[in-house]
Amino acid sequence: MSTFGYILLFTFFGSFLSLISVALVLRSESWLKRASAYFSSFAAGVLLFIAFLDLLPEALEEAETSGIDPHSMFIYALLGFLALFVIERVFHWHHHHEGVPHDDEARPPAYRYLIMAGDILHNFLDGMAIGATFLVSVPLGVTTAISIFFHEIPKEIGDISLLIHSGLKRKSAIIFNLATKSTSFLGAIIAFLFAGQLFSLGPLFAFAAGSFLYITAVDLIPEIHEEKNTRRIVTRVSFMFLGIAVLWVVGQIMPHK
Repeated sequence: MSTFGYILLFTFFGSFLSLISVALVLRSESWLKRASAYFSSFAAGVLLFIAFLDLLPEALEEAETSGIDPHSMFIYALLGFLALFVIERVFHWHHHHEGVPHDDEARPPAYRYLIMAGDILHNFLDGMAIGATFLVSVPLGVTTAISIFFHEIPKEIGDISLLIHSGLKRKSAIIFNLATKSTSFLGAIIAFLFAGQLFSLGPLFAFAAGSFLYITAVDLIPEIHEEKNTRRIVTRVSFMFLGIAVLWVVGQIMPHK
């Protein structure tokens, strides 16, 4: 099989198969609706881990390799944070001026698009990582794809739960995620054609980190603060730390590099 064939095959394995696996396991929509608040807390931990301990370190490493000032990566992270802030404000403004009350009823549509925006960029970067590492060697590419597969499983559990938590049906949430997964193929193809020739991945990693930090800080953690029941507060905080712990364990067993 050609290198390009390996890239396409393992991009499907690393990105789409993780979502399919999660969708088959999480079959009960009624159970998911009840548990979505806890899984959204789990997702908060996952996104915090990815932003602080995955994407930002990768951005700094890519910057040094490409001869870019590493400090500029924090500017790109700030831009990612502010970009999602602007997007959410625009969606709120749009729905408010359509006559929808400016309260939590107007929030879910913007919430969904923020998740999609973050996922599109994250999946694009995953595809680029798979494509670029296959250009180095097939074993390294396979290892990267397996790593991404295991990293994506807890993230997909969180994403599907977040989308259901925002009001989508289980089937719609899965289709929503499948649509964003297609960008992993775009990233893999671009990496195959242009990796290391036209641009550095550092700014993209940093921008994605900023977008994930926005979703976590503005949408997910405030939901935990709004909880009134002490037991639910403790459970949701525990799920957030569980999300961090799961990715840390996965990273020890199957590191990205």
